[in-house]
Amino acid sequence: MKKNHRKDARTVQAENDFTKRAYDLWGELQLEKETDELLQQIQTEQATSCNPEMELFFSKNDSRYLALIARHVSTHKRRHFIRVILPKIARAAAMLIAVIALMGGAALAASPYLRVQVMRLLTRITPEYTELRLVEDEAGSFMVPADWKGTHYLSYMPEDMEIVQVTSSGGSHIVVYRGITDRNAVVNFLEGGPGGVTNVDTEGAVVLETDVRGQTATLVRKVNSLQVYWTDGAHMYMVSAKGVGEETALQIARSVQPVK
Repeated sequence: MKKNHRKDARTVQAENDFTKRAYDLWGELQLEKETDELLQQIQTEQATSCNPEMELFFSKNDSRYLALIARHVSTHKRRHFIRVILPKIARAAAMLIAVIALMGGAALAASPYLRVQVMRLLTRITPEYTELRLVEDEAGSFMVPADWKGTHYLSYMPEDMEIVQVTSSGGSHIVVYRGITDRNAVVNFLEGGPGGVTNVDTEGAVVLETDVRGQTATLVRKVNSLQVYWTDGAHMYMVSAKGVGEETALQIARSVQPVK
């Protein structure tokens, strides 16, 4: 009876060991499957386009990995986890980091701005003829936000300003700049089409006449804010500035050029 008892005990132990090993193998297979699926999703996303949803995609899969590890790692198998499973996770993490680095470079390369080429006429006179050629004016060319829907845009903006908003509503288009070091400095540019209505606060303000690129313009000065508005006969334009000098505001207004 004692022999049979010892035999039964060994049989139960062997069955327990086999069951634990089976669960470990199942866990490893599940982890490999999850890793392969994740990498396939990353490759698919990278092959199509880089979009802002990638960050959400990675964060969601981070939680999936943590949940997977918590389910399949037991305390009595730490050594097996460190020797077998952890290197696999490390390799997957390395691949993720490499993909993120590549996609970061792609995002930097795919700038959210469009370059507007300003052309100038180049002439070359010979005894027989005069050659005329349009070439890009490097100094005059400028960048326009890809989201800008208007027909004109600013070709000058102080380097210490950055775009914080680009909006379009009906026939009106607005871009908002804010100072990088001085956050109180704000410049708005508005382009409005026919039928658009815009209010300018002129109560207690100094109203002057000026010019913008050959067009008669109005300058409204009040405390530390300025508005310059004018029309070209097809659209209305206005530059509103706060915390920016008058000369700078006029320079910004006079830099407006067609982009379409």
